[in-house]
Amino acid sequence: MACKVSFFCILALFAYAFGGFVHPGLLHTQTDFNRMAQKVAANASPWIDSYKILEANWEASATYNPNPQSFVNRGSGCTPSNTMALLYDVAASYQLALRWKISGNNSYADAAVRIMNAWSPKLTGIGCQNGSSHDFLLMAGMQGYQWANAAEIMRNYSGWNTTAFNQFKTMMMNVFYPITTQYPRGLAEYANWELAMLAANLALGVLTDNQTIFDTAINYIQSGVGGQGPLAQSIYYVHPGNLGQGEEAGRDQGHNTLDVSHLTVIAQMAWNQGIDLYGYANNRILAFAEYTAKGNLLVPGSNSTYYTVPYIPMNVDAWPTEYWENVFANGSIGAGRPTWGCIYHHYVNVKGLAAPFTGKMLALQTPEGGGGNYGSNTGGYDQLGYETLTCTLDPISKGSAPSGLTAVLVGGSV
Repeated sequence: MACKVSFFCILALFAYAFGGFVHPGLLHTQTDFNRMAQKVAANASPWIDSYKILEANWEASATYNPNPQSFVNRGSGCTPSNTMALLYDVAASYQLALRWKISGNNSYADAAVRIMNAWSPKLTGIGCQNGSSHDFLLMAGMQGYQWANAAEIMRNYSGWNTTAFNQFKTMMMNVFYPITTQYPRGLAEYANWELAMLAANLALGVLTDNQTIFDTAINYIQSGVGGQGPLAQSIYYVHPGNLGQGEEAGRDQGHNTLDVSHLTVIAQMAWNQGIDLYGYANNRILAFAEYTAKGNLLVPGSNSTYYTVPYIPMNVDAWPTEYWENVFANGSIGAGRPTWGCIYHHYVNVKGLAAPFTGKMLALQTPEGGGGNYGSNTGGYDQLGYETLTCTLDPISKGSAPSGLTAVLVGGSV
C-alpha cells in the first residue's frame, strides 16, 4: 500500500500489520477531528461555513428526539411506510456526534447516544412487509455504514457505557449485517447496490473489530467477480486521458454520482485503516471521479451545454431485464451531491495529483450540508455530507513523484 508519511499513517500501518483496528477509524480519525476543531475555533473558511450549516440543521439539535421502530420498511408497496424514521435518526446520530467532537459540548454526545440507545433494543428487522420491493437492501447498506460511523465516533464517550455500546453493535450485526452480505447477487446488478453493502461491511468490520468481515469486503472490492461492486466492474472502462467510465454512466447521473459517493466512503474508510484503495489500479477511483464530474459540468459560458465525455456501450444485466446502454445518460445531468470533498482533497492534498474536474464539481457544492439539507425524501439521505467541514485540507506545496504510470498512445503521442 501507499500512504502519506505522518504519525497517523504509521499508526494505521502498524495496526493493520499486527492486527487490530485504529479507533476512531472509519471516515474520520482523531487527527481529522483535531483539524476540524482547530479550523472551526479559528473561524476559518471553508470549514466554518459548513459547520454553520451543521449548527443550523434541525437534526443536529441537542433536543432531538428519536423515533425508534421495531421493523423498518423501504420500497414501493411496503407497509407501514416508516423509512424516514430510520433515515432521520441515523443522520441525526452522525451530525450530533460531529458537533460533540468539534465543540466538546457533551449535550450533543448525550443526544447521539440517546438516539442509538432508543433503537438498539427495539429494532429487529428491516425489509419490505406486504410488498415485493428490494430497496431495503439500499437502506441496509447506506444507513448501515452511516450509523456505524456515528457509533465509531461515539465509542469512547464516557457517557455511553459498555453494555449499551455492545447492545448497539449486536443490533447492527443482527439486523444490518445479514442483509449487507448479499453480494454478488442476482436481484440488482447496478453498482450502487453492491457498493452500499460493501461500505456497510467495511464499517461494521471496524466497528465490531471483526477482521474477517473487513478483509472479505476489501478482497471483493479489489478482485471480486460476479457482481458490479469490484473496482474493475463498477468503474467499467478507463478511456485515454484517465477518464473512468462508471457502470451506471449510461443509466442516469443521479445514480452515477451516487457511485462516486459510495466509492469515496469505501476508499476513505480503508485508507484510515492503512489500505490504499484510492491508489488501487493506477488511481482508478480518481479516473472515475474526473470522468463523472466532467460529464456533469457545464461548459464555461454555457447555461445548457455539458462537457462531452467518451463512452463505450455496455450490456447491463439488471434483474429482471438485460439491455444495452449506448450513450452517456443525460437523466439528472448536473446532479449535485454533497460528496466531492474527501475524494478531491485526498488526491490533490494528500497525494499531490491533479483532479481539475473533481475540483470544479466540489466548488459548486461548497459549503455543503448533509441529511436534512437536501430534501426530505430518501435521496436527501444517500450520503452523510459535510465534507467541506470533515475533509478539507490545507494545500500542500507539492506532491510526491508519480509512480506506476501507464503510457497511452493517442494520435502518435503519449
